Amino acid sequence: MIKIKKSYYPIDYPNELPYNMDVGRNMVAKKESLHIEYKEKLNKKDWHEWLKTLCAFSNTDGGDLYLGYNDEGKFIGIDKSEYDKQLLYVNQIIRDHTSPMIKYKANPIDNNGNLCGIVFHIDKRPNCITWLLINQNQNPIMYIRSQNSTVQATIEEMQDALISTST
Repeated sequence: MIKIKKSYYPIDYPNELPYNMDVGRNMVAKKESLHIEYKEKLNKKDWHEWLKTLCAFSNTDGGDLYLGYNDEGKFIGIDKSEYDKQLLYVNQIIRDHTSPMIKYKANPIDNNGNLCGIVFHIDKRPNCITWLLINQNQNPIMYIRSQNSTVQATIEEMQDALISTST
């Protein structure tokens, strides 16, 4: 059974964890939604595929990306020895490819074995649009969450976001 180290979470955070404990102590995963995304691993070749989700959380209502979980919310885990490397990698990609830089909290989820998960919590940034920068030769891209997926913002959605950040 997976043990979630609640001491790592802010006081108001446990309600946002990916699991609900029922009376029988069975773990029931929440489905991917506007505020929840699961990734088994972070693909280093296609880093923009997971980074666009973090940008979308920042541009929409905030959310949590759970690393070490399949799309159904089942714990797969990553090797605990990779934990620090994963955090350094995510931080470097965020620094290099988002503007302004995404602010996030990363917290471990431990299963008392050799595996762990990581939850990346992103708050909505008020009066700000977070842009994804693929490379220097390409225009920045705005992503948003729509139900349980990440989509590129339309021109109208970008206009609305720009207007709301200027008021």
